[in-house]
Amino acid sequence: MRLRIAASERQVSLALVVVVFLGGLLLGVLHLGANAETLSSSPQARPASIQETTTSYTISLPLVTNQSLRPFARVLRVEGDARPPLQGAILTGTQQTLRIELAAGATGISVTRQASGGPAVDITGLFPGLESTAAATATLALEPGDHVLTVSGMLDGKARSQSAGFFLLEDDTVLLASSPITFPATTDPNVGLPFEDRTVLLAFTGSATQADISGFLAGHGLRPLDVSLPFGLLRVQIPEGESPVDAVARLTAQHSPFLAAATLNFVL
Repeated sequence: MRLRIAASERQVSLALVVVVFLGGLLLGVLHLGANAETLSSSPQARPASIQETTTSYTISLPLVTNQSLRPFARVLRVEGDARPPLQGAILTGTQQTLRIELAAGATGISVTRQASGGPAVDITGLFPGLESTAAATATLALEPGDHVLTVSGMLDGKARSQSAGFFLLEDDTVLLASSPITFPATTDPNVGLPFEDRTVLLAFTGSATQADISGFLAGHGLRPLDVSLPFGLLRVQIPEGESPVDAVARLTAQHSPFLAAATLNFVL
């Protein structure tokens, strides 16, 4: 089961979409619940803080492996006087103001943007003075869908990169959209059904705002791929190196007031 709702396919029945998504979510919750004792013994990755997310994830969002490295760059979005992380954000509108801040001494800086799993496009020139001043802000015209912005360079004699994955909705009337990115099915000895690798399904509470959801995703190194805001349903990419089974255990263990459920994306 894979959710696929393109913003341009508005003729798709909303009721059918919700039934398909909730059906998979319910199946996952019931199946994992039946295996709760087994899954509770699975190793859980240590929750990633916002600081770790903004300083240690690369383009494929791997788990933190070397905490001795000092932060290389911060990739932020500009919302008035606020500078929240771009990672995990669900944004509305095709014009977005983004800011990059570099660690002192960072050199050889390049910035690329990748849309919907396509080729990386160099957009370094859109952030004038970034390397010389260690910070730059730019307003970008972006197409709707999922994006990854990556800052690369050298720091302390090492090649470094910092990425932020985010999702852009065309306007406030489009609340359901999806990415063409999919991953192969995988299995787990403790789970009886195949499920999509590198992703999990999340259901958020009715009280969770778009900002609340974005903050949760940022704090846990998650990249939004499929979005259904009216029902608080998302398919998200998890950090590289973490299994979907462990990701579900890690996320549900947080007892977040915003997250109602997390499950595997079963492939039927």
